[in-house]
Amino acid sequence: AGHEGALIDWLGKSLAPWRRRLTILAANRARDARRFALAAALYGEALEREPARADLRIQRANMLKDSGRLEEAEADYRRAVLDSPDDADAHLQLAHLFKLRGERTSAIAEYRAAASLELPGANAERELALLGERDAQERLFRAALARGATDGLRDLVGEPAWPVADYAAFRAAWDPPAPPDGPDLLAVSLVLEAEGLAPDALDRAAGALAAQSLGAFQAIVVADAADVRTWADRLARGDPRFELAPLGVDVAAATRSAKNDVVVLAARGAILHRHALAWFAWAAAHTPAAAFVCDDERVGPDGRFDAPALRQAVDAEILRQGNPFGDTLALVRSRCADLPGLALDDPAERIRALLVDVTQRTVVGHIPYPLVALPQRASPDARRSDPGPLLAVAASGTAHASATVNVVVPTRDNGEDVRDFVASLRACAAQPQRVRVTVVDNGTAEPASLQVLAEVAGGGVDVIRCDEPFNWSRLSNLGARHRDADIVVFANDDMRMLTPGWDGVLDELLGRADVGAVGAKLLYPDQTIQHAGILFGWKGRAIHDGLYEDRYAAGPLGRWRLRRRVAALTGAFLAMRRGLFDEIGGFDEERLAVSYSDLDMSLRVRQRGLAVLIEPAIELTHFESKSRGLTHLSAAAAAVERREIAAFRARWPEELDRDLTVHPAWCPATLPFRLLRAPGRDEAVAWLRASASADPWAPRPPQT
Repeated sequence: AGHEGALIDWLGKSLAPWRRRLTILAANRARDARRFALAAALYGEALEREPARADLRIQRANMLKDSGRLEEAEADYRRAVLDSPDDADAHLQLAHLFKLRGERTSAIAEYRAAASLELPGANAERELALLGERDAQERLFRAALARGATDGLRDLVGEPAWPVADYAAFRAAWDPPAPPDGPDLLAVSLVLEAEGLAPDALDRAAGALAAQSLGAFQAIVVADAADVRTWADRLARGDPRFELAPLGVDVAAATRSAKNDVVVLAARGAILHRHALAWFAWAAAHTPAAAFVCDDERVGPDGRFDAPALRQAVDAEILRQGNPFGDTLALVRSRCADLPGLALDDPAERIRALLVDVTQRTVVGHIPYPLVALPQRASPDARRSDPGPLLAVAASGTAHASATVNVVVPTRDNGEDVRDFVASLRACAAQPQRVRVTVVDNGTAEPASLQVLAEVAGGGVDVIRCDEPFNWSRLSNLGARHRDADIVVFANDDMRMLTPGWDGVLDELLGRADVGAVGAKLLYPDQTIQHAGILFGWKGRAIHDGLYEDRYAAGPLGRWRLRRRVAALTGAFLAMRRGLFDEIGGFDEERLAVSYSDLDMSLRVRQRGLAVLIEPAIELTHFESKSRGLTHLSAAAAAVERREIAAFRARWPEELDRDLTVHPAWCPATLPFRLLRAPGRDEAVAWLRASASADPWAPRPPQT
């Protein structure tokens, strides 16, 4: 018996390695067959025999994740990271899990840990770049340059792309093309305000004009200083296209005396791209706009370009607060006679006033190419890409709201958040007695939440019950129609109002006849932006503008600080006049029950010629999806999402593919405003025609 026991023990020890290998082999086969639950169990068996093997723990975690058992997977990943902190794959796989669950901050931390342990350009670095991390994108780009690549980050995003910080490399690889061929270009005059410019700046500006691909033009030099007039007189004698305005003639008089209908007012010190005048002439001949702007950039003494100002379509709302549209403007005089702003002496204020003059009567088109270069040492007046301080309606608590407001808050099992949100609305309101709240309880069953809702009810707060499957549109419609009010605000329950006088700001804006809907800047609890408007045309979908940026970031040309038109607003905070809501017919309860009804409402407002505005002076903290959870991990929710986007596209077949606030040079491969691409001539023409149409902000008619 003793010999038999020893033999059995010997056989067990001898066969154990084979048993472990067979278990791992079976686990690998189950994994490859996508039998994830079985694979997880088999890897678990192998792990019991070899608990120190981090690779087996990671494999089991992968299978648990693929089986939907995310908490168990996280525990295994964390144990692997703890046991093997220098294992890049352990950090990488944990980061993938965080990314799947939408925990971006945690995902980035683990991807960075993995990247520090990997070779440059490996998996973690690419993941960081795809998540929109600018430093990772720049590192990958420089690594591509070192390999001799000339098309930027094509390997990462599928098309040539460059980090915006590497604009000089982008411009070295790409140059704006000429406009389409055609014999019908209009003649162009240019007014060059030369007073105070140094001789080298004058020479550069004149040299750029002499090299224009549109050879026939008139350039009028305006200056009173003797040295500048001497320079201009010498230039005019050598080239008849240049002429010196008489002494005492200002820009307004020179513009009126120009012999051509198209007159370009160039920024002081501007160096025009060789196709600049040709593009202005083409735009005037092929669109009905009365004026045109373009993009600009800065250029150093070495000829390297920097600091691009990539503009959106001209928005009159932005012009109320500043001018990020540049100091170069082309006017078609026959389409915009009698412009009082032309008489202003300050060049920057003159251009802003002219833009306001034109937009009040007609439209300004935008050519989406950098046709103007400004020297890096140009005077501040020549560099106006920063719109300056926000001049929006003051949200200081001093505004006096006269309109009544009904805030509609759908909820379920989230009583504490409702209580805190209602309290913040009242505490921050200029006229709290005019603010009413309608809480639409969508089947709360949790006793604590029921108790809180009962305590909240009364004193201007109504709680109405709707025990039906979740339908955001129906809940919002019920709440809006529950009581009469001048303004109705649709809001999520998981928010806190931060802005004193928010009701006065809404009253001010929605009291204007041209405004249809107003949204707010929503912040994550970590003080980054969750919503500063909604962008269309981002991979053919909608995405939140400003996503994950710092609360105080200005954004390209100040967009996250400026009140402006947007493609759409989130229903997490959307305000409109009750009369307009009734006129439109409310949200679509039938086809857009959950995700796209707010976008549809925004488009129906725009269809009526009314502005949909984001007002960053109103801020709220938004604990996004706190009450409904992470719906993207639910198969049923994903199916609803697919149905609704199909219904939305059937109604608005082109709108998700275009947004006149997003320049076509922005690459949509990662988060917005990270990477640059080279827009082709056809794209530029399409953008120009859209921005110069009779009503650039009107969506195309919906399909019935």
